[in-house]
Amino acid sequence: MNKLIRLIFFALLASVDARAGDCPFTPKADSSGATQWNEALRRLSMQNCAGDPNEDLAELVRAYEGFTKDAKGEGDAPQAVAKGVTASLDLLAGFASGKAGGSANTEQWRAMRDEIRASQAKAIAVYVASPSMIMAPGDTIVSNRWNDFPASALQLNGVKITPLAPLECPAATCPGFGDRVDMLRVIRIMSNLGAYANSDWLKKNVAIAERERRRWESYRADGHHQYIWEVVVNGYAMKGSHCTRKENASKERIYLGFCEVPTAQWIVLHPDAALRWSHSAEQSSDLKPAFIIEALGRYWWRWGGESGATMLDRRGVALATSYSDYRGEKRWSYGPMLHYDSYSLAITKAAGGRWGLVLNIGLAGKIFDVKGRLEDLP
Repeated sequence: MNKLIRLIFFALLASVDARAGDCPFTPKADSSGATQWNEALRRLSMQNCAGDPNEDLAELVRAYEGFTKDAKGEGDAPQAVAKGVTASLDLLAGFASGKAGGSANTEQWRAMRDEIRASQAKAIAVYVASPSMIMAPGDTIVSNRWNDFPASALQLNGVKITPLAPLECPAATCPGFGDRVDMLRVIRIMSNLGAYANSDWLKKNVAIAERERRRWESYRADGHHQYIWEVVVNGYAMKGSHCTRKENASKERIYLGFCEVPTAQWIVLHPDAALRWSHSAEQSSDLKPAFIIEALGRYWWRWGGESGATMLDRRGVALATSYSDYRGEKRWSYGPMLHYDSYSLAITKAAGGRWGLVLNIGLAGKIFDVKGRLEDLP
């Protein structure tokens, strides 16, 4: 039994050593001459070798690994992943451009550079300029041709890329070997990068993340103004109902590092300036000022518009109290307050008094604007 265990152990050890030997970045000189260099290139072209972050310690590969670290496991930051994709393409385009200026394979490096730049332009268009843009069926950011190598020849922009073409080198040195290895690195990185850049996950979730960002901007700009205590209340409510889910209301999975944008907010002890309505007023400046406090209420809306980030059907209701000077009497009155879009109207009544209307400045201006237009009609 112990003998069997030892045999299994040594077999596994030999297997590990064999796999480690499949990636020879520094071939040893021997009597085989050019054969060893060509064999080394063949091994380097295999999967998990040249250009692979787990095996290749070259500066180019390390930089690529740094740019794409957020892509591991499809994390919660699709925009960071997209940024890493575009940065990686910029890195590779610069590297290929530098090689094109001083290499025996100038034409091939230029073809690779141009192909990478084309992918970079697509990535910027899709992930930066227009995240909501829908690509044509079958269209990709990174060409699938990179994946075909080494099983089949790689041809870019009419130029055949031949990193595995036979080398004629002496046993000890091979000046063209390093350039060929760099080709293999770029091909492998572009193949790996395509898995991120072309993924439906990334394209979909970058668009969702951008839409959510715009919704937050709209929430701050177009929602019911909040005082600090209302921010605290709504933040607490949001934490319970919007930060624990990985799906939004339309059942789309969202990969975001912040809460989903709400579609309602609480109104709590909200003071504001208003105007008390009078039938005798000829213009909004004739209305007397009023001070109003919304004790408790709710404001809600739905998301829509072309970008899906526009607040539509903004409505709200609250219990309110207002303080104003009515016919020489300064007193508090109470009643419901209604919100629609950017207009607000409260119907209040003081003890022993009559019902009155209190409206915000926007609604007062709108009423007198319409009134003036009607009076101008022939």
